Amino acid sequence: MNQADAITNIINKQAANLNEAEQSIYEHIYQNLRRLAKIQKYKIKNQPVDTTMLVHEAWIKLKKNDKAYNDRAHFFAVASLAMKHILISQAQKNKLKLADVPALDFTADEQALMREIDWLLDIDQRLQKVEHLSPRLADVFVFRFFGGMTHAEIAHVFEVDVRTIDRDWKKIKVLLATAVTN
Repeated sequence: MNQADAITNIINKQAANLNEAEQSIYEHIYQNLRRLAKIQKYKIKNQPVDTTMLVHEAWIKLKKNDKAYNDRAHFFAVASLAMKHILISQAQKNKLKLADVPALDFTADEQALMREIDWLLDIDQRLQKVEHLSPRLADVFVFRFFGGMTHAEIAHVFEVDVRTIDRDWKKIKVLLATAVTN
């Protein structure tokens, strides 16, 4: 069994059933999820979801699925989708909370938060429109933007050449920029 297969087996096992070496790798996987969550903090500056909460919510979603992962890339692709869903859901909840507050009464922090929420929800709406045209392009964006995956990792997930993902990345950026919402 090669190292990638060993890591995949560990991802698919329950934490309580791991030996000490496997626990170490499990911790490494957790730290990678934390890294992904921190990336989101830099992209979405005023997000009301803290890193630990995002990681734990994503972990719960990943384990609740009770699905086996093909490899490391597949696991992080699914983790990207989980983080996206969590962030969008939280943005929608926060928008509802702030909906009752007149815009003139917003503090500077609330105004910044509302701009971030609107921006994130706009990306999601645009992404949904693109998804109808090409689910793979939408996934490429989610894996890259929400999961911080490299083009090589995404290419591995889709079993295509990296150049294909490079082209997809350029296409999705144009499609998102030109997608009209509402």
